[in-house]
Amino acid sequence: MGRFRTREGWCVVEHGEVRLESLGVRGRLVRTLRNAKRSHEQRYERGVLRFVGVVLLGAFSVGQLVYRALFVDWRWLPLGVGVFVVVVGVVYAVHVLRRFVRRRFRGYTDDRTIPLRAVDSVEPRQKRLFRAPHVVVRYHEYGDAKKRRIGVCTRTPLAADEFETAKALLLDDHDLPIAPA
Repeated sequence: MGRFRTREGWCVVEHGEVRLESLGVRGRLVRTLRNAKRSHEQRYERGVLRFVGVVLLGAFSVGQLVYRALFVDWRWLPLGVGVFVVVVGVVYAVHVLRRFVRRRFRGYTDDRTIPLRAVDSVEPRQKRLFRAPHVVVRYHEYGDAKKRRIGVCTRTPLAADEFETAKALLLDDHDLPIAPA
């Protein structure tokens, strides 16, 4: 048995299957807070600073809206709320479109369980510009060739170790064939 962190939760390899378990919104928040407490020297990496900058910018923007609504003019409040709703809607639409394109045109599935006996190959893909590290599992099930992308968790100070754990677990421990990346 073994497991490693993914973007959505955990990837557990046991009982002859690869199973993806989701953390949910609350679990992701708890994971983020725990990761913020880890290793003082690694807190100042670029990703953490970028996150802090976005949070501060968001707090400043909300603060401006509250100030204007309370002390200056109520007309700005609906505009600010509308802009916020539009931005959240656009981000969600991009997310849905990206999942659709990945699923429809690249052939990825959303299967949460993959039997180890059906796995043809495993492709570990390193972090590159604009692409997080992930593992692509190619398998045959019910006569169909499928592939599943498993994104390794990058929101932790130990992200490189998680990718190495994923490679070791899938390739070494279970002797799954590796495909050239």
